Amino acid sequence: MKQVRVMDMLGKEVMSEENSSINMVNIANLPAGMYVVLSQSGKTYSAKLVKE
Repeated sequence: MKQVRVMDMLGKEVMSEENSSINMVNIANLPAGMYVVLSQSGKTYSAKLVKE
């Protein structure tokens, strides 16, 4: 099971998805800004995301 969480720069979780095959996360409903994306599926991966 893969888990993807998107958090704003204040650390507030603004989106979370759990699925067995997440390859994309739809951020269309999020306002413009900077976010941190955390993904877990055995290992933890994080990345910064800027939506303009």
